Amino acid sequence: MAGAECKTWLIVGASRGIGHEFVSQLLKRGDRVLATVRKPTEEHAIAYWTDANVDPSHCTTLKCDVLSEESIDSCVAELAKVPQLRLDQVVINAGVLKYPNHATGV
Repeated sequence: MAGAECKTWLIVGASRGIGHEFVSQLLKRGDRVLATVRKPTEEHAIAYWTDANVDPSHCTTLKCDVLSEESIDSCVAELAKVPQLRLDQVVINAGVLKYPNHATGV
């Protein structure tokens, strides 16, 4: 990010799809990213770093399953341990929709 300040992003729901692409694009810009995934593996982090061709220190993966209050609490506790953490942006890209299908009523 030539001439711009590096931002710190929290992306909730970065395992795949739009969330994964958010992480890749932000890392390519030079931003710092904290990415949450349901089941973190080394492959998640490696994929982000490889896609963006960046230093691994720019991206941290954290476990967070939004269906589990315990998992959310644990993720928040991990975030609280990050020294001098200041989040500039938060993207909530994970969730569950529990409305009936309008076509079927189910």
